[in-house]
Formats: sequence, structure tokens, C-alpha cells
Amino acid sequence: MAGRQLRKQEKSEKLSLKPALEISYVEEQLKGAAGYVPYAVSKEVAQSGDTSKIREIRDSLSKIAKATGSKPKSALRVLADKNLARMFVANPEEFVKMAKAAKEAARQAFMALRKEPIAMVFEAGPGKTAEYFVKIAKAAKGDADDAFRLLSRDEVAASFAWGPNRMMDAFSALCAPRLKDKTFMFWFLEKNGIREEFAKDPIKYATALAGIANAGGKNAPYAFYVMNKGSLKKGAPMPLLTELFASEPLMLSGAISEIFNAAGEHAGAAFYALEKFTGDFYADPEGVSAMFVQMCKTCGRRAGQFFELLKEDKIADALMRDASRALELAEASTYTNILYHLEKHIMQKDTGSIAGTVAALDDQDKLESEYKLSTLPVYRGQWREGRKLALEAGVTIEDKEVFLNFAYAKETIGAQKAKAIHREYGIEYFARYSEEELENLYDHIGERTDERPLLLIAQNKNDFNGTFYHSLSRKVRKPMLEDGHYNVIFFEAESEYEFYELAKKFSQKYFGISALWIGGHGEEGSVRFGPGWQEENFLDLRDEAEMAGLHGLFAKEALVILDSCSTGANEEAVGALISRLWGAELFAPKLPTNMKEVIRDGDGRITDVQYYSRRSHFKNGKRAAEKE
Repeated sequence: MAGRQLRKQEKSEKLSLKPALEISYVEEQLKGAAGYVPYAVSKEVAQSGDTSKIREIRDSLSKIAKATGSKPKSALRVLADKNLARMFVANPEEFVKMAKAAKEAARQAFMALRKEPIAMVFEAGPGKTAEYFVKIAKAAKGDADDAFRLLSRDEVAASFAWGPNRMMDAFSALCAPRLKDKTFMFWFLEKNGIREEFAKDPIKYATALAGIANAGGKNAPYAFYVMNKGSLKKGAPMPLLTELFASEPLMLSGAISEIFNAAGEHAGAAFYALEKFTGDFYADPEGVSAMFVQMCKTCGRRAGQFFELLKEDKIADALMRDASRALELAEASTYTNILYHLEKHIMQKDTGSIAGTVAALDDQDKLESEYKLSTLPVYRGQWREGRKLALEAGVTIEDKEVFLNFAYAKETIGAQKAKAIHREYGIEYFARYSEEELENLYDHIGERTDERPLLLIAQNKNDFNGTFYHSLSRKVRKPMLEDGHYNVIFFEAESEYEFYELAKKFSQKYFGISALWIGGHGEEGSVRFGPGWQEENFLDLRDEAEMAGLHGLFAKEALVILDSCSTGANEEAVGALISRLWGAELFAPKLPTNMKEVIRDGDGRITDVQYYSRRSHFKNGKRAAEKE
């Protein structure tokens, strides 16, 4: 071989000079750069005859390996492609920039770059193309692998080559939603039929998908589940809603976004329910979307319960998978406990009873006689007046049951008193209380003092079966108001924080709580105040620190009554915890049951509580000795 032989590299990292390069020599020089060097890269360097390339490529390989973290070989192996190796050797700095931005997604970025249309764009302007890739990687962040995988599809790669700026705008839109995981969007775009349409008009489809993602937030994957899972038309290549999105992306995106905006935290259940009505939704997306929005507004706090039920096949079948029929069920749930009865039938797998209960939607007399909640059916025609009054009072939710309660209050005590009671006591479910109870509350608004022992009754705002409307509850409470021993004050709370705030408010106003009565659906470890599963909607075993702060609100020899199932199950239950933290005597049921009677002494002071099942009696968190 002509020329002087090059010396091998010393530890000082200096490279010897050689007028002509052999592949084996280049391989030897590059080998230590990244642990793996594709033969095609070594060959390109050797063929260049440029000895300075060895150091440049060696450094670039090292930087790429470092940038890709735990996956250096997977990225470097892509450079085994002959054309990509040539592009890399000619433009190593641009590859390093892309790798540093893409990190572990560098392999997929290089896979996209080797697609012929994109490669042609790169060769015409390597710096600009690398800049596009860097922007995609930075925008997609943890989803960069999915983004570059989409870009590497033939149709999308060709679209990028035809209009890279347009495609960049589309990727920017896709990556804009503030979601931790955008995988589901890129996965949906990968589908045959959608991918081709995206390539034709990337901005339109990206805007539609981003609209769904922004409206749905963490719940957005449920919408993509429904679009992908919807039933197939006979002989159709894709699910109905996927087909619809391919043809009308913005319209379908808008319809889906409306449901997300209305359903809120119940969006997951709402979209699982929507999947049962795919046929209707395909035929009239905007119409069915409007129905689902109306279901949310109608059910209000019951929306979660409603959609959890509606997603059951047996319920959907009984409703003939007709969305308008489902809306009728939502309407009925505002003045009956029909949802609770359907839940029981589902648990019992009683298809016949499900059909019979749903049939009651066509028989108003049966619906009201068998399932009514208190007197609410009487006010069905007055809900708009109730809504107007509720909004004037400061109610912020859309909930038709609440509006019927305000209609009851308007007729029972008058609009002004209803507004004042809501503002002072947070009460929204007026039909739980008698006229006398409500008038007593109104009389106590303002600076009025009351020297009697305070009996504070805290009620929930989530009653899945209508228990707290029951006339039995009024019957149990009635003697306390009549005999006059206690100053009886009610309030309603949707969260533990509202409970703490109002308990403090009335304790301070009336110089300490003598007896606290808490009404809410319960389990061994919790009392529920509001709907959903946020921790704040429960008074539970996790709230020890917060509950301990209420100890000073009680008068001497304080009494606590839990009208809440199973909260007195044992000494580890929430009832025992409350008794210990507040230093109180406490009565609570051991099992699911209702309160039967409050026992009082000759002065009217509460001495015992009886339930329709066994109960626990605690003092300072320990079981109390019972009198013989």
C-alpha cells in the first residue's frame, strides 16, 4: 500500500495520519466510540478518504450513544442502512442534534429519517430537517417514540416531504395538550383509514384529535376506546366511529368534547355507556352528544351512578340501546330511586326485574307509587322555577333533583327563606326536612342566640338510594324538635372540608356542640358526604389529623351519633376513631341498617340510639359497658 503506514491511536486520543483508508482500520479506530459501530458507517468513512472524518464520526457516535441512554445500540443499528450511513457521515452534527433531542426515541427518529421522501428532504436541507425533528422530539417529550413512528409511515413520510411546515404544525397541535401520555392519540392515527386521511390533511385531523385530548384530559383515552371498539357495519373495514372520524373529524371531535365538558370526573363511565349506543351515535353524533350532555345536567351528582349503570349490557338492552330512552331514565332518576332498584337487579342478575323496572318509564303512576323520592314527583313541572331559585341562592351545579328540592322549598317556606337557608346552612335537599325543621333553621339565621345544648345534624349531599328522604328519618328526629331540650341545627356538606368548616361555624355560634349527628352512607372505614371517589368526599380513617382538630368544638360529655351503615363494625372502624379523637360517647351501627329510635331521658337528653340491626357504643374509642 502506497504512503506511510499510520500509527495506531495512543491513549492520548491522537489519531495517526494515513493517505488512504482501509475499512478494517476505520473499524478499529471507531470501535471504542459506542460499543457498536455499523459496518456501513465504517465503509462510508473509509470511502471518503478523509482522515479527519474518523475523529468527527467517532465523537458523533459517542455523543449519540450517550444521548440515547439505555438504548444506544438500538439507535446505532439503524445506521446500518446504507443511505442513512452516507447521510450520517456527511452530516454527523445534525444526527447528534436529533439524537440529543429525541433521546431514547432516537432509533425511531432515525427510522423516520431513512424513509425515502424524508431522506430526500434531509439531503436538500439537512440543517432545516434536523431542526424539524428536534422540534417534534421536544414537543412530544415522552411520546417522541410514538410521534416518530407515525412520521415513518409511508403516507405520512410522503406528506412531510410534500409540505414539511404543514406537517410540523400538525405535530405541534398533536403535542400541545398537557397530557402525560399521548400514546393513545398516535395509536389512533396509526389505524388504517385514519393514517391515510391524516396524511392528506394533517392539520385538520391533528386539530380534531387535540380537541378531544384537551377536553378529555386524563379521561381522553376513553373516547379513543369507544371510537375503536364501536360495532362494525357488515363488511366494513373499520369500526363505525373510526369510519365517522375519518370522514368528519372536526364534527365528531366537537360532539365528543361536549360530552367530556359535561361529564367531568364521570367521563370514563359516560364513554363506556356511550359505547352501548354506538349505532345511535354514528347516525346522529351531535344529537346523541346533546342527549348525553343533558343526562349529565339532569343527573347532576347522580351522574356517576347513572353512567355506571348505563354501561351495563342488560340495562342498555332493556332500553333498546336507544339514547332517547336512556335520557328518560335520567329524568326519572331525579324524583325516584329507580337507579338503586336497577342496581340491585343487576347484582342479582335478575333480567326480568330489570325489564319490569325499565317498563315503569312508560307508566308514570307506577313509577311514582313504587319508586318516588319523598314528594319530589309533585314538583316535576316546576323544576325550571326551582332552578331559577337555586341559581339565585348561589347553587353552582346543574342537578335537576336539587332544582326539584328548591321547588319544594319555595312552596313550603317561600323563596326568600329557601335562599337564606341555603346560604347559611348549605342545604340543597330541602325535601328531606319538614316545614317545622326548615322554619326552625330560618329562625336561627343571624345574631339570634340560643342557650340550649346544641344538637348539630350534618347531612350528606350524596344519597344513592334515597334513604335520607325517608319519612322514618323525620319521625326519628321529630321528638328532638318538639320537646325543646336541644337547639337543633341542620347543615349539608359535600366534602369533609365543608363539614369541618360548618361544624366550626355553628360550634362557635352556639358555644360548643353537645351532640353531633352525622348522616351519610357508610362503610366500616368511612362516611360519604359527596359523589365520586375523591378522598375529600369522605370522612375516613385517613383523616385522623384533620378530625383531631375538631376536639375543641365539643362541650363536656359530648355525644356523637352516626346514621351511617357499618361505621361501628369494630374498634378499628371509623366510629371508634371519631370517638377517640373527640373524646366522645358514640353510637354507630355494626351493619348496613337504618336508625330506628333515639332514646331520651326525662329532660329530653339523648341517652341511647337504636337501629334496625346491632349497634356499637363507644366511649373514648373503646366499647362501653352496656347497662343490664
